Amino acid sequence: ENITVQGKINITGGNYTAGILSYTGFCVNAKNLTIKGAEGSVIEGKVTVGGVISDIQMARGGLIANYSNFNASGLTIKGTKAVGGISGIISNQTLDGATVENVVLEGTSQVGIVSGSLGGASVIKDITTNNVTGATDVIGGVYSTAKPVEARVGDTYYKTFADAFANVQDGQTITLLSNLDSSEILVINKDITLDGNGKTLKSTAGRAINVSGAADVT
Repeated sequence: ENITVQGKINITGGNYTAGILSYTGFCVNAKNLTIKGAEGSVIEGKVTVGGVISDIQMARGGLIANYSNFNASGLTIKGTKAVGGISGIISNQTLDGATVENVVLEGTSQVGIVSGSLGGASVIKDITTNNVTGATDVIGGVYSTAKPVEARVGDTYYKTFADAFANVQDGQTITLLSNLDSSEILVINKDITLDGNGKTLKSTAGRAINVSGAADVT
């Protein structure tokens, strides 16, 4: 915790390359990690490359981590697949607080502002971004064979619509990030707005909801 790496940064590696932490099989707590690059700073790897950490997945033993307040700025981050401003991969974990500013991302697939790819029941919340090029989405793609992120509420991303619905408050909006099946909704009992975001929505809701931008609503 409370680690800052700053100045002219040049890091070159292979898979699992990052500015502060590489592969983290048993790292259960990490907070207040910041990397600030001077002009010309570069982090370059192959697969799974992040500005702060290569991957957030705690693959060993199903451990649950407490990761918070990761910050990256002033960097060019390069890789082939799974390249992110904060992390190459986030899988089955939560990142509470992420700031990405003045960052250039370069990759051939799965390039995201915060994470190159996302898997499992992962959540990213309290995101701040500014002047990031090379990616337009917070998450670049799907890790392994996991289903894609289903929905978000504000800047918080949820793996399933059910998770998003459990956390949304009256007056907020859930934005779909993939098609929504009726099996995902039992009873809509909150005063929320559901933004279809160009996706297909099929539901037998128990209470009326506002829907905008859906490709098909039944």
